[in-house]
Amino acid sequence: MFGVIQGGPFEDLRVESAKTINGMDFFGICVGGALISRERMIEILDWIYPHLDPEKPRHLLGIGTVPEIFLGVARGMDQFDAVVPTRLARMGHVLYKLRSERGEVRRTQENIAKVYNPERFAFDINKAVFRDDPYQIDESCPCYTCQSYSRAYLHHLFRSRELLVYRLLSIHNLQFMMDLMGQIREAITEKRFEKLKEDWVQ
Repeated sequence: MFGVIQGGPFEDLRVESAKTINGMDFFGICVGGALISRERMIEILDWIYPHLDPEKPRHLLGIGTVPEIFLGVARGMDQFDAVVPTRLARMGHVLYKLRSERGEVRRTQENIAKVYNPERFAFDINKAVFRDDPYQIDESCPCYTCQSYSRAYLHHLFRSRELLVYRLLSIHNLQFMMDLMGQIREAITEKRFEKLKEDWVQ
C-alpha cells in the first residue's frame, strides 16, 4: 500500500504531508495533485524530496507525457500513471520519437515529419498524408500493431471510425511508454540518465 502526499501549491502543507506519510508504515509513497503546471510540479517535488525515504518506491500520480516523466525521474520519482497513451489513441495520436540520421529524416519518416508534434512526441494518423503510406508506425517497435499493420490501414480504420483502431493505437502507445521507461532504467543503471534526457527533451 502507498501513502499519498497532498498539500496543493503550499510548501508548508506539502512538507508536513511528506513528513507524515513518510513516517508511516507504507510500502511506497505517492505524490498527488502535482500537475498544476510543469513549473509548479518541479517546485513541489523539490520541496518534498529531502523528506522522502530513499528505500521506498515513489509514484507520481497523473503524470504521463514524455517531458513530465523525465522531469519526474530527474527529481527522484520511480513510477508514473496517466491516461495519456490511451487518451491520445482515442484522438488518433500516435506516440513516436522522430529519429534522424546526421540531421536528415529517413524516407520512412517523411510523412510523419510533416505532421509531427515534438512537444507531444506524437503524430495524428488521421492526417491525409497517411492515406497511402505503406510503412508501419515504427519499424523498430516490437508491438503487435507495428508488426501487423501499415499507417495507411490505420488511417483508413480511424477515418471509418472502426473501434479496432483505438485498441491498435493504444497497444502501440503503451509499448512506446514501456520502452521509454526501460531506456530510463537502463540509463540510470549505467549512469547516463542526463545524456538520455538531453537526447529526448533538449
